[in-house]
Amino acid sequence: MWGRREVIAAFAVCFALTACRARIVSVTIQNDGPMSIQSVELIHEHGRVVSGQIPVGKTSKMKFPLAGETSYRLVVHFADGSTATSHDEYAEPGYEFLSRVQDGQVTTELSKLPAY
Repeated sequence: MWGRREVIAAFAVCFALTACRARIVSVTIQNDGPMSIQSVELIHEHGRVVSGQIPVGKTSKMKFPLAGETSYRLVVHFADGSTATSHDEYAEPGYEFLSRVQDGQVTTELSKLPAY
């Protein structure tokens, strides 16, 4: 039978593991298209992040802090002035995504879930 100390210690360990889990969402943008990307806006429920230029064949990683749940979308601005917008994606802390930009479209896949 567990005593009071053991129960408190078990709760402390569970709390520490939960508090230490990743509080960042990471989105890697891969430019597979024929045109350079001028910038990417990552717009989520609590703010936005903007990347710089991403040449053809290159990637850029965007990160944002998150304490709970959110949804986000990407707005890609190409060198010729055109844009492409992704679908909304659901995210929680620790999620990692890979978004490929090709032929004026953005496709996103969840590449990693957090380890709990």
